[in-house]
Amino acid sequence: MIQTGGTYQRNWNFHTRTDNGVGINNQAVYQITSTNINFAGSPYIPSTVGSSFNSIYAALYSEVLGLVGQPQVAYIRAGNNLQLQPNGSSAFDKAVIPYYSVYAGDTWKIKPSLT
Repeated sequence: MIQTGGTYQRNWNFHTRTDNGVGINNQAVYQITSTNINFAGSPYIPSTVGSSFNSIYAALYSEVLGLVGQPQVAYIRAGNNLQLQPNGSSAFDKAVIPYYSVYAGDTWKIKPSLT
């Protein structure tokens, strides 16, 4: 006995995302940092802070003050002309993914009593 058959599926997928896949979101994010801020010789770091702790103190100080080191936002483009969408818009995509499966199976007997 031989059996054959198959399956076809037309999968329609719609997916959205609010980030770029790495960590930047579609809402404005302000990273607080002491990078590119020169605190050396400034009155903001007390003389009682040891020199080995200056970078730690500068980082904490910039966090307390809310010094923005890098603003980030993921911008979304859409349409045939890739027009810039408003902040907060989600990126989306639609796709049709066809799925095919074929199988064949057989059954045979060596002897009438042995399958």
